[in-house]
Amino acid sequence: MVRKQVGQTVLVVTVGVAMTFVVAWLLAINTITAGSLITTTTTSADPPVWVVDHYHRLGTTITVGMPFATNHPALFAMRMSGHHTIESAIEAFGTDIGDPTNYPITYRRLHGEVGWPFRALAFDVCGEVQLPPRSFVNPTITNGIALGQSGLEYPFSETILPLRPIWAGFLLDSASFAMLICLANVSRRHLVRTLRTRSGRCANCGYLLQRGQYRCPECGMLEGKSTESPVP
Repeated sequence: MVRKQVGQTVLVVTVGVAMTFVVAWLLAINTITAGSLITTTTTSADPPVWVVDHYHRLGTTITVGMPFATNHPALFAMRMSGHHTIESAIEAFGTDIGDPTNYPITYRRLHGEVGWPFRALAFDVCGEVQLPPRSFVNPTITNGIALGQSGLEYPFSETILPLRPIWAGFLLDSASFAMLICLANVSRRHLVRTLRTRSGRCANCGYLLQRGQYRCPECGMLEGKSTESPVP
C-alpha cells in the first residue's frame, strides 16, 4: 500500500512538472510574436544609459534593453514612454549588462519569462538589429531553443522555447498543476462510486448486486464501507 501511494505521488509530481513545461511552451508559441506584446513603460539608468522597455501579456513578460549615450536619462525616458521613471538596468539584466558605450546603438538585449499562473521559465537573446525592418541579425540565444525562422522580427517572430527554470514560479506552477490533478482524480472517483451505487452496483468494483444484497460477492465490500478496508 505504501509503495503504491509513493508511486502515485511520484507520478502526480512528474505530470505537474511536465504540465509546467507544456503550458509555458504553449504560451511562448502563441504569444511571443511580432506586435503581440504591449510596451508599458520605459526606464533608464545613469548616463550613459540602457533604456529598458517592458512588454507584458498573459503569461509572458519580455524586457528589451537598448544602449544610448545621453547626459539626460530622465528626460530621455520621459520622451520615450511618457513616464518619468528611473530604474537601473541591472535589475532587469544583472550586473553583466556592461557599459552602453561599448555597444552599437543597434544592439539589443532581451530577457523573456513565460509561465502560468506564475512565470516559470526564462530565456535570453542578444545581438544587433537591422533598422529597418528592426529584425535581429544572427542573434545569440541562451537558455532557449529557437524554432521557425532564422531571424527575429522585433521583438519576435521566431518561436523560442525557454529552458531555464525560475525556481520560485516553477515550483509553484508544478505544485498548482499537481493539486489540480489530485482534485480531478478525487472528483472522478467520487462520481464513479456515486453512479455505481445509484445503478445498484458495488461502489468498489462495479459488480451488479442483487436486490437486498449488501455485501459484494466479487470483492467482499460491505455497502457503505470504505474501499480501503473491505470486509473479508
